[in-house]
Amino acid sequence: MQSSAAQGSYVSPHAGRVLFGEHAQRWMDTWNVEVTTAVRDASIMRTHVLPRWGAWSLSKVDRLVMQAWITELCDKRSRATVLECYHSTSNVLKSAVLSSLATVLPVGCGMISGVLGATIQALWL
Repeated sequence: MQSSAAQGSYVSPHAGRVLFGEHAQRWMDTWNVEVTTAVRDASIMRTHVLPRWGAWSLSKVDRLVMQAWITELCDKRSRATVLECYHSTSNVLKSAVLSSLATVLPVGCGMISGVLGATIQALWL
């Protein structure tokens, strides 16, 4: 454990049991943003992100299922909504990695192609 902790790859033994929704709520509780931003982001989380990922354990959210969800969203929702969903979901997952609840971040460059993909790549970098 000391070696993995020193390398930054330590993951809590309880990590596999933490649900996305539980961690997302803790993450949302730490927001320090304008009221209008918080209202918009809470709506995105409540309407799109939590219904899809809330009951999933953090360890089960991988790149393939994320890609499938983003592709599905692109077929049904506006570019702006897809971007907000991606942004919110990736921030929850980044927080999980930084909190040692996951080792791999299943989101990143190349998840979405075309103009929307270029926009997300710019957000990611």
